[in-house]
Amino acid sequence: MNLEKFIIKALSSNKPSLYFKNNEKAGKEIFPALYKLKTVPEMEDYHYHDNTFDHVMMVIDEVSKNTDKLNVKFAALMHDIGKLETKKEILPHHYNHEKKGVKKLKALAAGKLLAQLVESAAFVIRYHMMIKNWNDLRPGTVVDMFNAIYESPLSMDDFLIIIKADNLKKKSQKNNIPYEEISSIYNDYVKEIKQKDIRDRNKESLFIADKK
Repeated sequence: MNLEKFIIKALSSNKPSLYFKNNEKAGKEIFPALYKLKTVPEMEDYHYHDNTFDHVMMVIDEVSKNTDKLNVKFAALMHDIGKLETKKEILPHHYNHEKKGVKKLKALAAGKLLAQLVESAAFVIRYHMMIKNWNDLRPGTVVDMFNAIYESPLSMDDFLIIIKADNLKKKSQKNNIPYEEISSIYNDYVKEIKQKDIRDRNKESLFIADKK
């Protein structure tokens, strides 16, 4: 079984974690990076899970309760893959793991998986930490994120399904994520900016500033 077949079979189930855990021996040969997340610690004061693999399994199961889309599930599966690149001396912190994650994803999956899967995961990896700081984001940063999701294979609803799952079991939340507000502003942005094909950066930013 190759990587693509292994991933699709696992993510086609209602509870992918069972497949990954029940097929660990084969999985370590086919997709070793995923199982190496077991050795990556999480912060005790933030996560209930002590390693990234267990956290990712929780997230993918929660996402699977809300969607059957394989690209959304794969994006959830890969959202923290960049934590493999964290230097030992800064553990259990994982600074900039989202930037490292996109490179890690492409090294692992490019040419081996459907482009839609890789593109979806790349977007979520890049922006899943940013959106948690929504209340502090500048209009121009929101514009970048909105434009990126508009051009990705994901919808905003798809993205927020993953973000909700990622933040479901956290011991602390510095900022509550206003999911409905984000979705509403994005929908307005698409109607007023993207569908009218407005490509003026200043107008894009002013639109967000007025809404946020």
